[in-house]
Amino acid sequence: MMARQRKMGFDVIDGGQANERGDPFGLADYLQMAGFGKRSVIVSVDEDEASGEVTIRSGEVWAARDAEGEGEEALRRLLQRTLTQTVPVRCRPFTAGSVPRNIRCSLESMMLETARRWDEDTRDLKPKRAPAPTTSQNNHFEALFDEGVDALLRKDYAEAYAAFRAADQIRPGDRLVTANLQRLASLGVGEDSDGSND
Repeated sequence: MMARQRKMGFDVIDGGQANERGDPFGLADYLQMAGFGKRSVIVSVDEDEASGEVTIRSGEVWAARDAEGEGEEALRRLLQRTLTQTVPVRCRPFTAGSVPRNIRCSLESMMLETARRWDEDTRDLKPKRAPAPTTSQNNHFEALFDEGVDALLRKDYAEAYAAFRAADQIRPGDRLVTANLQRLASLGVGEDSDGSND
């Protein structure tokens, strides 16, 4: 089952399909799949306020631009906007042309930083239900999230699931953790799966 889901994801990347109906592939999904598969793609976000484009070359985040600018900040804005609202996303192969590089950090660090900033920005909007995590808990959350991402890159899905579940216990409802847990479940990994990793 997992191989079929993975193939479907790469077929979407290679075939240039859109996410206009709320399909399970959003910006972060496409970027992670392109990274895992070492693909070269352009992912476009087509929404009035959130329009932009991210270029991935051989699995590395290469460049990003949106209506407000370029580079890492443009990628952060696009990721944050697509985490907080459903917007049409289109992925197409990047085959030729010269795109100047304006991003030098890894996708994982960009996503983690985006999640951290989004959490800080929305902290005052959230109802106060439980005490805020301590610095130690935040450090542990970040370590678990990094461990989950590293396990995904190694294709050790069981370890990735365990790390993301532990991170979810520290920061329940974190959007990136939840997205990764849902992605792993769609691949047949987790509590609701049959336990086979194909």
